[in-house]
Amino acid sequence: MPIPEGYCLPDGNDKALFDVTASGDKYNITPLALIRCDRRHHPEGIGADYLVVKAPLGMLDAEISRPEFLKLVEPEMGKAKWQDGESGKLLGDVSKNMTEATGSEIAITGTLAPQGVDADCAYIGGKLNVEVTTRSMVILGGICMTAVGGKIMTVNAYNIDGTPGGFVRQMRRAHDLAMQIRPAP
Repeated sequence: MPIPEGYCLPDGNDKALFDVTASGDKYNITPLALIRCDRRHHPEGIGADYLVVKAPLGMLDAEISRPEFLKLVEPEMGKAKWQDGESGKLLGDVSKNMTEATGSEIAITGTLAPQGVDADCAYIGGKLNVEVTTRSMVILGGICMTAVGGKIMTVNAYNIDGTPGGFVRQMRRAHDLAMQIRPAP
């Protein structure tokens, strides 16, 4: 897949950061992370504008077409448990796992909720409050859940709160990247 303009693969300390945070994700593998090129090796870190591709660990061997996957996922997107705190429990688990992986206290709160399904993706979006030892920030998250070449994946796009278009724009960015991914020959 082509890397979107203005984004680069992380290296050095930036890659080490993604490797550590990926090791804290108990539910997924993270085969790809992209950061803004102008944030590479930045003294204040990578910032909040980044993209990651993930694949669920429990589904790595599954083979399913995109239409079949989205048909299976669509009924789940509207279930009440999402509105009754399911994202809060998930974010609590993510906070705990990230704290264990990094050795630093990380608290992630907020709301990620289903935003609908189209022919390409099942969408999740919302705002996250991320607190680490030295600072806190609100970031927007947009997720496209899809299947490519028979493999289930999520493409996640993040940016700082206040970015034009809100989390809807992040979902569009996730969609656009997901639609560029092709199976290896």
